[in-house]
Amino acid sequence: MIRGVVFFFSILAVIAVAQNVDHSREPATAVREEYLRAYNLHNADAVLALYADDAILMSEAGIFHGKPEIRKWLQFAFDQGSVLDNITPTREKSSETLAYGTGRTKRLVGKETHLGHYLIVMEKRNGQWVIVEHASLNAHE
Repeated sequence: MIRGVVFFFSILAVIAVAQNVDHSREPATAVREEYLRAYNLHNADAVLALYADDAILMSEAGIFHGKPEIRKWLQFAFDQGSVLDNITPTREKSSETLAYGTGRTKRLVGKETHLGHYLIVMEKRNGQWVIVEHASLNAHE
């Protein structure tokens, strides 16, 4: 648990570097919209295309390193019939090579509603924005 908290706050420190540049359309916006579309189609390949090969995803289910492990996390959600009702951004910022997005999610699993918070950190690699770090946590409000 302490590692998760340290990981989360270290990501926030990296994010501070990306806050100084204003763009008319943030990379996080495009990634968020594509993520929502691909997730709700239960298209794991399209979702995984948004991630770097060495991406790390942290959730309450564990820490997943790389696309093969992230695929398992996605497949578990898809097998439950999970759909994202919405992704509501709180903040999206970028610099030339780093970007991030934070916000809230509303996910439906059958008749259950799951509220959550997310943080994605992206890096521009070979001219393409990819998710390198992703934290997805349930909201306890």
